[in-house]
Amino acid sequence: MAKSGVFKITGYGNIGKTPVLSALPSGDSVLNFSLAANESWKDKNTQEEKEHTDWLDMVVFGKLAEVMGQHLQQGDPIWFEGVLRHEKWEKNGVKFSKHKCILKEFGFLNKREGSNHNANIPDARHHQNGAAPTQPIYGSEPQPNPNPPGYYFENGEAMTQQQAAFYTSRNIKPWAKGLRPPLVP
Repeated sequence: MAKSGVFKITGYGNIGKTPVLSALPSGDSVLNFSLAANESWKDKNTQEEKEHTDWLDMVVFGKLAEVMGQHLQQGDPIWFEGVLRHEKWEKNGVKFSKHKCILKEFGFLNKREGSNHNANIPDARHHQNGAAPTQPIYGSEPQPNPNPPGYYFENGEAMTQQQAAFYTSRNIKPWAKGLRPPLVP
């Protein structure tokens, strides 16, 4: 049967339990974990603060699973892109089903204490070949770059060596402070 569509999913959230890397019978690496997305709001009638958390099961295969398994821990914020899958099974005569995401890409987000705002979500899809430009595309003359290339979050905060290792392991060159991290396949 030919593929007639795919549900592509993007988002961000916090890692549930620390992911544990394992191997399939074929020897390929696999990483299973859950991702939490929190939403908060103020009830219009009672003015009471409300909060809701959604969970999504994630699965990652191959080299990406190995990288994520080495660097991610419980509570770490990430952004991701993947494919939504629906699984059905039966156990002891009871039918079950759930959705999960087959993760294809991810990136580190900086930890923000007590914030549910999405101002720092990296999105570098507008950069060609996954590399962020170090100079503006438009301008009269190239200006010296006041922000030397490095591994930074979008807000300019420097990544730790552990976080930057994800990009260096994929031969992605450093980018200028203040630019968004590149989208990584």
